[in-house]
Amino acid sequence: MSARWQSLPTPPLRQTLLDRAIRLVALDLDGTLLSPDKSISPENIAAVQRLTEMGIRVVLASGRPHHNMLPYHEELGLNGPIVSGNGGVVRDTASGETWKEELLDWAFTREVLAEGERVDVTQIWDGPEGVFAVRTSPWSEILAERTRSAVVAEPVPENGQPYKLLWIDSEETITAYEQTYRAKWGDRSYVVCTDPEYLEFCPPGTNKAAGLEVVCQHLGILPSEVLAIGDGDNDAEMLAWAGVSVTPAHGRPKARAAASLIGVHGPEETAVARALKPLLSSV
Repeated sequence: MSARWQSLPTPPLRQTLLDRAIRLVALDLDGTLLSPDKSISPENIAAVQRLTEMGIRVVLASGRPHHNMLPYHEELGLNGPIVSGNGGVVRDTASGETWKEELLDWAFTREVLAEGERVDVTQIWDGPEGVFAVRTSPWSEILAERTRSAVVAEPVPENGQPYKLLWIDSEETITAYEQTYRAKWGDRSYVVCTDPEYLEFCPPGTNKAAGLEVVCQHLGILPSEVLAIGDGDNDAEMLAWAGVSVTPAHGRPKARAAASLIGVHGPEETAVARALKPLLSSV
């Protein structure tokens, strides 16, 4: 059961983090590190910089594509791996090497695309060819605004295999589809709601914990030496896997159930700084 920070005295929590000898901190982006306007607050930047000064690795882990995460990685002065595509892709910016790259099965990809056309949802392709809409709509424009990137319509690549497919529609529709398509395709795909309006289909076995496991193997770090912070359904596996994990007070129910700690209430834009405060004040 998750322990609420509000009911946990600071010294025991601080000692817990010290005893764990944290060597890597994994951070989700949207709803966690990023402010509602998709910027990084000065408080969160300062907290991340303090971690790096302490010699602790900081790794961004998101459902976003690698290229879209790179500006945040650079803004924070990080140099190392990025976990993107909900853990399906891991690339090391220091060496330029790809440590992991999972693709959806070709036949399954066509099945999802055909079903998406039938139910008339906006579909986004995220693959080696780039990120684009199968056809544009007001929803694809909303995605472009939220991710600060162009999302234009492109033909689906012949025999192409994406890292993931994203359906976008109203929260009510996506909530219903999550149940339906997890039951239908859950054995062939990692089906996850990453935002109230987003339903994603990733290769089976894909999740942020699997991506971070690859990072830890390369860096010689144990899961018990990892602190993970995230707020979404697609963070649940990462939060359950890490030695210590925190979800902000606004975290979704699956994240709250998986995390070892729940943060105190406060502005969303300082969620990471508040979650890290016990660790940073212990040195």
